[in-house]
Formats: sequence, structure tokens, C-alpha cells
Amino acid sequence: MTINKTYNQFDDIANDVLRIANHVIGTRSFFISRITEGHFSVLKTLNDKGSLLEEGDVLPFDDVV
Repeated sequence: MTINKTYNQFDDIANDVLRIANHVIGTRSFFISRITEGHFSVLKTLNDKGSLLEEGDVLPFDDVV
């Protein structure tokens, strides 16, 4: 898999990172998240039949650890 392009938007980068991870690891779901001020936020997902996480989900940090 070769990706040779210039990135301008987070979504473009995130999509490629998730597709590469899926190609290399080969599992059903991947996500990019961040933890800020006690919250866990799902920024981007790649789901193939199985993840309960969706883009935009924000959960209290204590509920995900």
C-alpha cells in the first residue's frame, strides 16, 4: 500500500491512517480519539460490522477506563 499525497484536512489524514492500520493489522474496527479535561472523545472511526463507538461520541473518562 502506497500513499503519496499532500494533506490539508484532519479527515483526510485520519482516513488514511485508519485504512493503513486496517490493511496492516486486519481487524474490524479502528478509531482515533483524544482525552481532554476528563472526557474521551471519538474523532474518527473505521467500522466494519462491530464497533459501538461512533464519530462524535464523548464519554466521561471514568466510563472508558
